[in-house]
Amino acid sequence: MITKSAGSSFPQVSIYREGGVVGNFVFVDTKITVLDPSIISTFNCSPNPFTAQLAISYSLPQPAQTSLSLCDIQGNTVAIIAPEQQAEGPVNLDYDSSALPAGTYLLTLRVAGKAFTKKIIKM
Repeated sequence: MITKSAGSSFPQVSIYREGGVVGNFVFVDTKITVLDPSIISTFNCSPNPFTAQLAISYSLPQPAQTSLSLCDIQGNTVAIIAPEQQAEGPVNLDYDSSALPAGTYLLTLRVAGKAFTKKIIKM
């Protein structure tokens, strides 16, 4: 399902499929809608575009093993931000990207075998 939020020039994309990876997707908004709230209820990053600091937040309805990684647009992993067991509830992280060059990156959160990806731009 693709919808356009009022006041936003980017579409908001919702994708869900049981049984594994559907393919490579790029979400270009700073918000994501997930159809299965039993896995993750929010996933946001701001500001986007960003300069040095990126605030990342997500909320888990139950404890889960998570992995948060940052890849360049060619798919090369440039940072593993938070690979760990997370408790139920909100998670807020501040990522210092001052060592990264300007460009387009993909921020991927993996939870319970599912991947949620955001396209982010560093100025």
